[in-house]
Amino acid sequence: MYDDRKAPSPGAVLGLGIVMALLALVGLVMASQAHDDVFYGVGLGLCLFGALFVFGLIGRHVGRPTAQSHQADAREPGHGRAGPAAGRPMDQRAA
Repeated sequence: MYDDRKAPSPGAVLGLGIVMALLALVGLVMASQAHDDVFYGVGLGLCLFGALFVFGLIGRHVGRPTAQSHQADAREPGHGRAGPAAGRPMDQRAA
């Protein structure tokens, strides 16, 4: 599955995201300045590819808990319980 030791550095991911966002912008400019259907289609294709790639990077690298955050969460009292009464005995909770 996912191995943290082989994960790219955050700087590399950010750099790749910036490059792909620039590629999407180049695609938009290319499509807006096109004089024929081929360049228009290629420009829109570049824009779509760049945007989907950036969204893929965001989806892959945001919101994924790390091993350290899992260990820290497991040490907290009341882990896995929600609400203001988490961690209190049942007889002390408000009805």
